[in-house]
Amino acid sequence: MTTEDSRPATMSGLGDLEEAWDELHASPAAGMGRRTAVWYHDEAHVWEQYAYRPSELAKASKRHYEWTATAPTESECVRERARCLREIRAGRWPV
Repeated sequence: MTTEDSRPATMSGLGDLEEAWDELHASPAAGMGRRTAVWYHDEAHVWEQYAYRPSELAKASKRHYEWTATAPTESECVRERARCLREIRAGRWPV
Protein backbone atom coordinates (compact mmCIF):
# COMPACT_ATOMS: atom_id res chain seq x y z
CA MET A 1 0.00 0.00 0.00
CA THR A 2 1.40 3.41 -0.93
CA THR A 3 0.37 7.01 -0.51
CA GLU A 4 -0.39 9.24 -3.49
CA ASP A 5 3.21 10.47 -3.62
CA SER A 6 4.46 6.83 -3.84
CA ARG A 7 5.73 6.63 -0.25
CA PRO A 8 4.75 3.48 1.62
CA ALA A 9 1.70 3.83 3.82
CA THR A 10 2.66 5.03 7.29
CA MET A 11 1.00 2.27 9.28
CA SER A 12 -0.98 -0.90 9.17
CA GLY A 13 -3.67 0.69 11.33
CA LEU A 14 -4.16 3.87 13.29
CA GLY A 15 -4.28 1.91 16.56
CA ASP A 16 -0.81 0.49 15.95
CA LEU A 17 0.71 3.93 15.47
CA GLU A 18 -1.11 5.35 18.49
CA GLU A 19 0.19 2.46 20.60
CA ALA A 20 3.73 3.11 19.35
CA TRP A 21 3.51 6.80 20.34
CA ASP A 22 2.11 5.81 23.76
CA GLU A 23 5.10 3.51 24.19
CA LEU A 24 7.46 6.33 23.26
CA HIS A 25 5.85 8.80 25.67
CA ALA A 26 6.12 6.20 28.45
CA SER A 27 9.89 5.85 27.85
CA PRO A 28 11.42 9.17 28.90
CA ALA A 29 15.16 9.32 29.50
CA ALA A 30 16.79 12.08 31.52
CA GLY A 31 18.14 14.79 29.25
CA MET A 32 16.80 13.20 26.05
CA GLY A 33 13.38 14.80 26.03
CA ARG A 34 13.35 16.29 22.54
CA ARG A 35 10.74 14.71 20.31
CA THR A 36 11.51 15.15 16.64
CA ALA A 37 9.22 14.38 13.73
CA VAL A 38 9.24 11.00 12.05
CA TRP A 39 9.96 11.24 8.34
CA TYR A 40 10.28 8.89 5.39
CA HIS A 41 13.76 8.73 3.85
CA ASP A 42 13.04 8.16 0.16
CA GLU A 43 16.53 7.02 -0.85
CA ALA A 44 16.92 4.50 1.97
CA HIS A 45 13.23 3.46 1.94
CA VAL A 46 12.97 3.67 5.75
CA TRP A 47 11.28 5.84 8.34
CA GLU A 48 13.64 7.88 10.54
CA GLN A 49 13.49 9.85 13.77
CA TYR A 50 16.51 11.83 14.94
CA ALA A 51 17.26 12.28 18.64
CA TYR A 52 19.92 14.08 20.63
CA ARG A 53 20.71 15.31 24.11
CA PRO A 54 19.62 18.98 24.04
CA SER A 55 21.87 19.93 26.98
CA GLU A 56 24.94 19.17 24.85
CA LEU A 57 26.13 22.05 22.70
CA ALA A 58 26.83 21.13 19.09
CA LYS A 59 30.41 21.63 18.00
CA ALA A 60 30.96 21.83 14.25
CA SER A 61 27.38 20.63 13.75
CA LYS A 62 28.09 17.27 15.41
CA ARG A 63 26.87 16.09 18.79
CA HIS A 64 28.36 13.20 20.75
CA TYR A 65 25.00 12.06 22.09
CA GLU A 66 22.81 11.66 19.05
CA TRP A 67 21.29 8.85 17.04
CA THR A 68 18.68 8.21 14.40
CA ALA A 69 16.09 5.50 14.92
CA THR A 70 15.21 3.79 11.63
CA ALA A 71 12.64 1.15 10.68
CA PRO A 72 10.59 0.05 7.65
CA THR A 73 7.31 1.46 9.04
CA GLU A 74 6.44 4.62 10.94
CA SER A 75 5.12 2.75 13.97
CA GLU A 76 8.22 0.51 14.12
CA CYS A 77 10.40 3.62 13.94
CA VAL A 78 8.58 5.21 16.88
CA ARG A 79 8.95 1.94 18.84
CA GLU A 80 12.69 1.87 18.03
CA ARG A 81 13.00 5.38 19.46
CA ALA A 82 11.21 4.21 22.62
CA ARG A 83 13.62 1.25 22.89
CA CYS A 84 16.59 3.59 22.57
CA LEU A 85 15.26 5.85 25.32
CA ARG A 86 14.81 2.85 27.61
CA GLU A 87 18.45 1.89 26.94
CA ILE A 88 19.61 5.40 27.83
CA ARG A 89 17.49 5.44 31.00
CA ALA A 90 19.17 2.14 31.98
CA GLY A 91 22.60 3.75 31.58
CA ARG A 92 23.43 2.12 28.23
CA TRP A 93 23.84 3.77 24.85
CA PRO A 94 21.58 2.29 22.14
CA VAL A 95 23.20 0.15 19.48
